[in-house]
Amino acid sequence: MMAVLFAEVALRLADYPKTVRSGWRSTQRAAELNQLGFRGRPIEYGDDDVVVVILSDSQGEASALPFESMPERTLETHLSRLRPEKRFRVFTLGAGGYGNDQELLVLREYFARYRADLVLLWQTPTNDVINNMFPTHWPWNTTPKPTFWLERGELRGPNQQLGQRLPRLRTMALFEKAFPVDRDGEWERLHLPEPYHALAAYAGPVDAQWEQMRAQGVTMVSDERVESEKTNFVLSLTPRSPRTQYGLDLTHALLSRISEECARQGSRFTLVHHGVSAERGPVSPYVVNMAQDEVVRVLNGRYYRISNTQFWANLRYMNRGLPYTYVRVTTPNWRVSPTDGHLNAMAMDQVTNDLAQQLLNLAQPATPPAGVVVAQAAR
Repeated sequence: MMAVLFAEVALRLADYPKTVRSGWRSTQRAAELNQLGFRGRPIEYGDDDVVVVILSDSQGEASALPFESMPERTLETHLSRLRPEKRFRVFTLGAGGYGNDQELLVLREYFARYRADLVLLWQTPTNDVINNMFPTHWPWNTTPKPTFWLERGELRGPNQQLGQRLPRLRTMALFEKAFPVDRDGEWERLHLPEPYHALAAYAGPVDAQWEQMRAQGVTMVSDERVESEKTNFVLSLTPRSPRTQYGLDLTHALLSRISEECARQGSRFTLVHHGVSAERGPVSPYVVNMAQDEVVRVLNGRYYRISNTQFWANLRYMNRGLPYTYVRVTTPNWRVSPTDGHLNAMAMDQVTNDLAQQLLNLAQPATPPAGVVVAQAAR
């Protein structure tokens, strides 16, 4: 027993295995990080500047793009071109893999030091819901993060704070590779209702695209946990399962809380979503064949019915009652690469140009409510 105690003390002094902290920030080089640890230029503005915050995940971080092509830079350029009499300053909060839970926490952190006239929450509907539902980064049991949950319909949490050290016995941690902690599985059993059930068998026509992509080693498919709904396909699975219903309600509660935080600070707020089709049209060939509304796909020998109509119904449900701006991607060959579905520099410029035109009425100095102290950033 004493030997174990001494070993534990020695491991803690050596910080081995490494201390685990909840959540993460950008991993870009330090020269490209703002004061809150996210990719973007320094948060500096003047009294008369119109301050816009992009609250996002990998869409806002845009790690595959040059620093000058980040959405904060191109959006600011287009807003300034459209309204040259005003000085706009656009800043980024968020990192790859963020859900609305971490976005809420970093927005509170931002408002403790700075102000915003407009907050844009740039959605990634295909993974926002699963990022909110599970307590670790995608795909399964990776980096732990702060997570909220619903209790009798009320938002509770988070279970941890962003950056919090997570207690663990270092002697036990030595064996984590052989006996990994099942954080996702435990959360699933504690908080999540019944997931989607794959079809036991299907005699009709089957689309084998997912199976083909999995065989080719495309990680976006091979890492999917469709049976647990920790999957980028979750909004397209039809009919809506109890677990998806929970995820949509949780997401709506988080989005509403973010909107309330903005209102308390006197900031305007809108959701932003970009897509390759006309609004409410086909989502993506990766999700559903563009020529069909509904297909049955096979993955790992299981059959899943997926639908564009279901995707848009789920999106409308989770965004209900909140301001929403949709921007269509009209740039041909808009992807970063065949295996990276983020916007390339040309497409980002097009999307932020179109977005700027839709935001003109929102992107103006806001009037804070009585009693709110407006933070000023040093220039």
